Amino acid sequence: MEQQPIEGDWATRLALSIATEVRRHRQRRKMSAQQLSDRCGELGLPIQRSVLANLESGRRTTINVAEVLVLAAALGVPPGELIFPVGNSPVVEILPGEKREPLAGINWLAGIDSFSGQTSAQATGSLLHARSHEELVGRLNQALAFREIADARMAEVAQYRQAAQDFADAEAQAAAAQSELNRLDDAADGDAERLSELQKELLALGNRLGDLAREAELYRRALSSAHRYHVNATSLEERLRAFRKGIRRVGGIPPLLPSSLSYIEPGAPTLEDIEVVSSRRIEESPGRPDGRRADEVLGSVVEELPSEVGSALEGLLSERFADLVADAVVQKLERGGAIAEGGSPES
Repeated sequence: MEQQPIEGDWATRLALSIATEVRRHRQRRKMSAQQLSDRCGELGLPIQRSVLANLESGRRTTINVAEVLVLAAALGVPPGELIFPVGNSPVVEILPGEKREPLAGINWLAGIDSFSGQTSAQATGSLLHARSHEELVGRLNQALAFREIADARMAEVAQYRQAAQDFADAEAQAAAAQSELNRLDDAADGDAERLSELQKELLALGNRLGDLAREAELYRRALSSAHRYHVNATSLEERLRAFRKGIRRVGGIPPLLPSSLSYIEPGAPTLEDIEVVSSRRIEESPGRPDGRRADEVLGSVVEELPSEVGSALEGLLSERFADLVADAVVQKLERGGAIAEGGSPES
């Protein structure tokens, strides 16, 4: 159902448009206002049912970023869909007087394109670094998977490792037997019995050579594949290390690595370490009646981690990020884009 035009200044129109989408998605999910309120509380940002009612009815004409994020999570939709209703409005006002189709607004939010349409440049700076890093991590994970498969194949054909040498030996034996056979054939008084033995030996050697050739080829192909995948994985590992160093050289903080790639930067916190912190439920309200600051709460959580991980986390997390973790506000951004071949943060 298409949104109807909304009166008021741009900020008011945007808030009321978001409220319309909140109601639309709530009703589509068959959630009551109380259920939505309860779910927001479970996510860490209580929003009273009366506040939701006022928002949906238009009596409340403001909404903040935190509320948009938590409402989107509670409704199971991307935040961009609440702000720019794809499929429910043909045109949205991205900025005052700047009207575009909803997808253009979402692409702007994601850093994929500019809102003005004057340029088509992709995201720059930190966002581009993060996407390029993600692309490298994905390529490395794929290379490591192929390398593992190649290593397993090498184990399967390890028995054929000697086949290449055996093939050379058998080939030399066949050549010697063929030479003797030719000599006896040319002799007037050739030994018939020896001729027969040589013919049988050559036949057996021919069969043996065929088997050895197949085994040697299997081993050669497996070895070639394993070498190629090892070289590719090693190259990507070095590129990822260099890329992370490049991000730091320009004053940035590299994205977290999965624990499976912790060897790329030993001692650095991983995605799984952060999940340990953010998954701990912090029961206090955002106002913190106990009087503790967010960084103090985070510090108590960090203490439960291994010492080397805890110290790395304390060095990495800024106070702003600490607030987010301590309040259990998890913001997941959809990433995209691709790293240009040979690209780096300094290029």
